[in-house]
Amino acid sequence: MDERSPKQNNRIENLTRQLLQHRQMLLAYVYVLVLDHHKAEDVLQETAVTLIRRAHEFGEVKNFWLLAKEISRRHALALLRKEANAPRSLSERAIMAIDDGFDHIQKHNIWDRDALFKCIRKLPKIWRRMIRLRYWMQMSVDQIARELSRSANTISVTLNRARIRLADCMIRCSRLGESA
Repeated sequence: MDERSPKQNNRIENLTRQLLQHRQMLLAYVYVLVLDHHKAEDVLQETAVTLIRRAHEFGEVKNFWLLAKEISRRHALALLRKEANAPRSLSERAIMAIDDGFDHIQKHNIWDRDALFKCIRKLPKIWRRMIRLRYWMQMSVDQIARELSRSANTISVTLNRARIRLADCMIRCSRLGESA
């Protein structure tokens, strides 16, 4: 039986609490890398296991987000390397841009679920439907195109525009200190 000191137990408890606080943000980050909700959940669980098993190595964690994000990134990239049918491979530059974007969101505390839903409600009705089908229903672009009787290219372009508009709305909300 592995005996832990009260200090080690406290460190594990603290890491677990912080992991729960950052769960949504980490899941979103990993999802952007692996493009599969189930795989993102698996990577997040591996991240949690790594954090707990190696808690003694980390000492006092000054910036939990950076530590957890790096562990998640490594697990996600390892998963993608293992899978021959991975959705795509990201360049190092693309991953750095993703990291910077998520770091900005975390630093400025603009991960506000209520603001996100208010921003979504501001989108045109068809855009909201596409967002719901893609991210809530986990449908592929081709499936959405068939469902809405539109081309896959139209769906891709519209989803991209919707993401840009949502990002702009969230940034405006964070600057104004309000929730949309």
